[in-house]
Amino acid sequence: MKGKFVLTLASFTLSIAIVARFASKYLQWKQEVLQRLQTNSSIMDTTSGPIEYSVKGTGPAILFAHGSPGGYDQSLATADMFKSDQFTYIAVSDLPSADLETFERAFSAGSLAPEVK
Repeated sequence: MKGKFVLTLASFTLSIAIVARFASKYLQWKQEVLQRLQTNSSIMDTTSGPIEYSVKGTGPAILFAHGSPGGYDQSLATADMFKSDQFTYIAVSDLPSADLETFERAFSAGSLAPEVK
């Protein structure tokens, strides 16, 4: 009976140690991702409201827009699949509206041109 209790206690202690290790690694990973996300984007105020975006690369611009939920980081992950430095990738988050007219108005008149050039 005592041996069974010791084995159960050892199994429980080992389980707690494993969970604690995974939790620690997850929290470290989460902190690194949040830090990367906070340093790789900019906020642009438009007539339709603020838009978060990130610009990467050089050359002709390609605009990545995606559905919700998500952020610019998902679009940059898609751009990374091209493995080309010949283009400027513009990835946006928090589009002001789902309708095309509002989107076009937000990016009209070369509002991103200074960032892309």
